[in-house]
Amino acid sequence: FKLLPYASEEDKNIISTSMKQMLIKFIEEERGKNSGPVEESPNKKSRLSEERANLELVQYQSESTAALDYCPLQWWAKAAAKCPNLARLAHKYNCVPASATPPHRIPQENQVLFDMRRACLGPELVDKLLFLNGNHSV
Repeated sequence: FKLLPYASEEDKNIISTSMKQMLIKFIEEERGKNSGPVEESPNKKSRLSEERANLELVQYQSESTAALDYCPLQWWAKAAAKCPNLARLAHKYNCVPASATPPHRIPQENQVLFDMRRACLGPELVDKLLFLNGNHSV
């Protein structure tokens, strides 16, 4: 993911800027929750949050890329010591990996619901799923 070989430089910059803004906002929210009686000026808070976000993003970029078969949750658990705010942000957006179950293994009462949900998938999502299925081997 870090290398983004499929993205143009413009897309990489957009993604990087978006990640940085999300991280700054996350750091500021965490500071707001943990703030004590001493209040800092908003400009100082913003500057410190931005510096911390930059530091964590540089640290993240310098980390070695994990193998495709390595569990991302385990990778983030190890990286949490070096970039804790980014790890918590990733934890917020990570999800349980999907798995495929053959239709005959689904209980009959759930089969109709499964078929209805599968039929509601948009064509662009189906294209992405087919691409991943055809190009990624475990």
